[in-house]
Amino acid sequence: MRKILIEDWRRVAAQSYALWFQIFGLLFLILPEARFYLTGRDSDPYFLWFVGVGFSFAGIVLRFVRQSRAMASWAVMLALALTIVALSAMAARADTKSVIYRLQEPETFAIWLPHAEVSEGVRLQAYLDPVGIPTICMGSTRVNGQPVRMGMRMTLAQCRALFELDARAHRNGLLPFYTTATVASRLPPPRDAAFADMAFNVGIGATGKSTALRRLNAGDIEGACHALTWWNKAGGRVMRGLVTRVTWRAEQCNGRNYRGLVWRLLDAGKSA
Repeated sequence: MRKILIEDWRRVAAQSYALWFQIFGLLFLILPEARFYLTGRDSDPYFLWFVGVGFSFAGIVLRFVRQSRAMASWAVMLALALTIVALSAMAARADTKSVIYRLQEPETFAIWLPHAEVSEGVRLQAYLDPVGIPTICMGSTRVNGQPVRMGMRMTLAQCRALFELDARAHRNGLLPFYTTATVASRLPPPRDAAFADMAFNVGIGATGKSTALRRLNAGDIEGACHALTWWNKAGGRVMRGLVTRVTWRAEQCNGRNYRGLVWRLLDAGKSA
C-alpha cells in the first residue's frame, strides 16, 4: 500500500480543497440515486443536481488557484451562488408549469381516479402484491408515511381518502420532470392521467426517468405513448392486469381530440 500511495498523501488530502469539492459534487449527484435504490423514495432531482454541479464547478476553479482555506471559502460561496442563480431561474420557469398543472388537476382526477379504483380494486385488508410488497386499499404501500404492515385493516372511506392523497402526491412528484413546454402544450388531462397512473404503479423516479417521459419532453407524442405499453411486467413476467392497464394508458395518451376546460382556456388565450 505504501508503494501505491504518494509519500505525503495525508498532507495532500488535507489541503487539496479542489479534490474535496469535486468529491462532494459527485456525492450530491449520486445520493438521490442511492436513496431511491435503497428506500424507493425520491429526492428533488433539480435541487441536488444544481448543488452537485455547483460544487464540481467550484472544484475545477480551485484547481487553478493556490490551495488555502480562504480560497476554499470563496469556492463555497461560488458554489452556493451558482446554485441559487440556477434555482431562481428554475423557479421562474416553474411558476407557469405549476399554475397550469394545478388548474387541470380536477379534470385529470375525473379521468384517472375512477379507472384506478377499478383497475387496482379495493382491498380493505393488507395483502402482498405480485412482487411481495405489503399493500392495502387501492395499491397503497404506505399509510401516514409508514410502510403497510400485514394484518392492517381500513374502511372504504379511509381507502378512498388515502388513495386520493397518494394519487396527488404521485402526480405532483412528476412535475419537476416535465419541461414547461410539455405542461403547456403536450399534457392534456387524459395524457396527464396516463403518466400519473404510471407513477402510481411503478414509482415517480422510474416514470420521471423513463423513455416515455423523455420522448414526451422531446415532443415525440406517438413514441411516448407507445413506450407506456412497455411497463407490463411485475417480478420479471408479463401480468394480464398490467397489460390491460398499460393499454388504457396508451389510449388516454393518444387522446388527441380532447379539449377540456383548462385546455379550452389556453386555446382562447392563444387566439386572443
